[in-house]
Amino acid sequence: MANEPLKTDVAKREEEILAFWDREQIFEKSLAKDAPNGEFVFYDGPPFATGLPHHGHILGSTSKDLFGRYKTMRGYFVRRRWGWDTHGLPIESLVEKKLGLKNKKEILEIGVKAFNKEARATVLEFIHEWKRYIRRIGRFVDFDNSYKTMDNSYIESVWWGLKRIHDQGKLYEGRKVLMFCPHCETPLAKAEIAMDNTYKDVTDETLTVKFKLRDPESAGLPKNTYVLAWTTTPWTLPANVLLAVGPEIRYGVYTSGDEHYVAAVERAESLGLGAQVTERLGSELTGLSYEPLYEIEAVGQSGGAAWKVTTADFVTTEDGTGIVHIAPIYGEDDFNVGQREGVPMVPLLTANGTYNDDAPEMLRGHFYKKAGAAIREDLERRGLVVSSAPHTHSYPHCYRCGARLIYNAVSSWFIKVQDVKETLLSENESIRWMPDHLKHGRFSNIVSTAPDWTISRNRFWASPLPIWKDAAGTVTVIGSLNELRARTKKSGNTYVVMRHGQAESNVAGVTSAGADVERVHNLTEKGKEDVRSTAATLPAIDLVFVSPVT
Repeated sequence: MANEPLKTDVAKREEEILAFWDREQIFEKSLAKDAPNGEFVFYDGPPFATGLPHHGHILGSTSKDLFGRYKTMRGYFVRRRWGWDTHGLPIESLVEKKLGLKNKKEILEIGVKAFNKEARATVLEFIHEWKRYIRRIGRFVDFDNSYKTMDNSYIESVWWGLKRIHDQGKLYEGRKVLMFCPHCETPLAKAEIAMDNTYKDVTDETLTVKFKLRDPESAGLPKNTYVLAWTTTPWTLPANVLLAVGPEIRYGVYTSGDEHYVAAVERAESLGLGAQVTERLGSELTGLSYEPLYEIEAVGQSGGAAWKVTTADFVTTEDGTGIVHIAPIYGEDDFNVGQREGVPMVPLLTANGTYNDDAPEMLRGHFYKKAGAAIREDLERRGLVVSSAPHTHSYPHCYRCGARLIYNAVSSWFIKVQDVKETLLSENESIRWMPDHLKHGRFSNIVSTAPDWTISRNRFWASPLPIWKDAAGTVTVIGSLNELRARTKKSGNTYVVMRHGQAESNVAGVTSAGADVERVHNLTEKGKEDVRSTAATLPAIDLVFVSPVT
């Protein structure tokens, strides 16, 4: 035909080979042949079927095909079963766009059942195109018998693994500061944050704020002394409960009119501070109490633990004032310091990033990012802002919806990776890495610094965690569907299903369509007798439900 695309001789030969493989079932025969060396297991991370494969998929798929073929020729049985990753935020983001949903609240409004039904229909949208691509690149793989992460059989395997981890004492519920997406309303694992294009340059307004000491004379400091702290996240200032100084850093007290400012000596010139009055080590400032920027009632009930100066080894003089403002809920280092000092952990944001009822009244219901300007204006009006300036830095964003992430202390379920770190490092010694520098380089570093793994997400389309916690706090982890069935409350009823006896239609071989047919087909005498004799064998029946057909 005139419009038929021209093909090279190479392409034609490839198509002939593919047709030969299909016709002669070459791949199936490679699986059926003897395998004297046993089974070779090859794990292949499954792709999503929510889009067409790109060059990265094709390159990786071609490389993976080599291992299965090579080991098969070396006398191994290599089960090459295709898989689909069908769960998680990638699918949920697509469904949100498809249904025109803007946030998690709107998902709840249409119902989780309806949302997940749409997700199930969406996940395999391009499955036939994928099959065509994979066949065309010549990969030997069992595509038709593919597993899917949404299958109960796959989910059950996850449950089995989690139960074993729980039985070993390595599964726990805890509260840690994680990267949190206020749009998706769920924490993300560090691996998700390490994906390409996650970090983007953003410009934020920074504030240098002054905190007034309550009793500076007790430390030999003049009246009207303020501690200066610098922050790139003004929205966290209402959550401030501590100020951290470096124990060995030198801090000066500088005069400005009738006020005095405390800042690191190394930062004084860049801050444009006045004459130095006196000097203290950070350790000598510990315990000083200051007036909070905002009175948070739940924090004020802490018995005096909050709104004090403390020390922290992460404080530096590289930027800012050499003094760090601590909001324990919204920073990993902050959280650790807050736990050490025993201050209340009071969240001021809801899951969608708006201020809750514990926050200052002027902020309640406002989105955290937009509230920064209101906080700055309020502090400026009260004379508590020393300076403000734009600051450009690299910041993580949600890899699916693109929203800026926040550090947020949330409850989650964790696996104790740290408990098995030494075992992982020991096993790494028996692995042959190519290229070999990965062995004691990237992989070793990942394992050595790996935090406990957060496995739970506050979303909908995923493997349900088989974890049940009763009112007393006792945790039960279900390891299989049979175990779940055994623990399911039953009615105790016995149900008997009985078909009608022989009818005239059965004898005549007639198939009727219901009560609207011209002729009514009654039971035969044999049919009536069969019903009577069968009924005599039944246990006592309380309720009988019958179809309306005669």
